[in-house]
Amino acid sequence: MTRKKKRTAHRDRPASPAPRPATPPDRVMLALAVLGLLITGCLAWTAGSDSPSAFCTGDGGCDAIQRSGWSTLLGLPMALWGFGLYAVVVLVSLAPKASPLLRWQRQWRLVLLGLAISVYLTAVGAFVLDAFCVGCLASLAVLAAMFVWLQLRRPASAPAQPW
Repeated sequence: MTRKKKRTAHRDRPASPAPRPATPPDRVMLALAVLGLLITGCLAWTAGSDSPSAFCTGDGGCDAIQRSGWSTLLGLPMALWGFGLYAVVVLVSLAPKASPLLRWQRQWRLVLLGLAISVYLTAVGAFVLDAFCVGCLASLAVLAAMFVWLQLRRPASAPAQPW
């Protein structure tokens, strides 16, 4: 007996998924994230160089906050952590292959995290240190604006609770 070779038809192969079209970046989120990078970059430079703060004069609240134990996490200035957060938001905003929903969810989670930390540290500055940092408040304002913008741009397909 001769064996017949089974031929697999082209239709039996799984079809490769169509490439996802590039999602254009949200220019407002990018602009806000770049503004946040500038603010936190200046704050991180000030913290790392022990130079006077560009946002405050004399012995203002900025210096009291920069000298406090609340100004670092794992040995790094909080402003550097904020810089990293804004940098990740920029990267997520520029990801061309992410669906609009996935991009929005990632941005929402990152901004919510940054906003929560910033509100907490502002409260510590106000109630524990009795001081305010203008640069920190500017970063808080940027995060709040990002959060509001994301809420206004919430995709229709987004779940009720994005976390």
